[in-house]
Order: sequence, then C-alpha cells, then structure tokens
Amino acid sequence: MQERGKLLEDNKSSKSAVETIEDKLHHVITARPDLFENIGEKTSEQLDRLISSIESQATQILELQTEHDETREKYQHEINDLQK
Repeated sequence: MQERGKLLEDNKSSKSAVETIEDKLHHVITARPDLFENIGEKTSEQLDRLISSIESQATQILELQTEHDETREKYQHEINDLQK
C-alpha cells in the first residue's frame, strides 16, 4: 500500500507539473505573441495533443499500479492461506 500512496503522490505531482507548464505557456503566449508569429494552429494542436497524451498516460499508470497492487494482495492472501 505504501507503493500506491507513493504513486498517488507522484501522479498528483505530475498533474501539477503539467498544469504549471500549461499556465506558463499560456502566460508566455499571451504576454509575448510575437515569439509565436511563425507557429501555426497545427503546432498548437500538437502541443494540446501532447499534453492530453501525458495526462492520459498518467491516469493509465495509476490504474495499472492499482490493478497490480490488488493482484499482489490477492495472491499474498492465497499464499498466506496455503501456509496455514
């Protein structure tokens, strides 16, 4: 269960980092649009897809870790029962 807590903490940190990056990008784009004159909508869409993909992968990692922990706990109970 400590691993799950650590993973939840890591996931929360990752989401926070992604949000911070999004906020900073938005701030830079708003404050200095001249830096992005040659960047088209396609690049912006690619960045949005990348951010979405990272968030999705973080969710999948959490789900896989939860499934792993549940399976390990189940088998540990079975091992304990067999040892009795």
